[in-house]
Amino acid sequence: MRAAMRALADARDGPFYSLYCALPHANHHPTIGFRISQVADSDDARVVVSVSTEEPGGVGFAWFIAVTATSDEVLVEAMIELDDDGRSSEVFERSARATTADEIVDTIGGLSALVCSQRTWWPSS
Repeated sequence: MRAAMRALADARDGPFYSLYCALPHANHHPTIGFRISQVADSDDARVVVSVSTEEPGGVGFAWFIAVTATSDEVLVEAMIELDDDGRSSEVFERSARATTADEIVDTIGGLSALVCSQRTWWPSS
């Protein structure tokens, strides 16, 4: 558990912070988010690290790494979502399952770097 939490902290302080710094701040106001929640109707838990921003035209962009822990494995999902006038769509998605601490750490690190490197959807890139 400690290794997974540390990998999420490293993702937030590494690729997600770099993405946050690379996004234009004037008129955009990007944010870094962290959320932990129970998965509905289960004992599973989900942690999400994200960077989100909005272009002046009103289209919102969000980069995520989500880690869902079940009783026997961890699902790591990396995605980019666009929100255009209330219509959300995923424009990038990768996921992997891991069971050992080393796999979990490697998967979080790899997918975080991958999703944060995807900037072609941001119009200013």
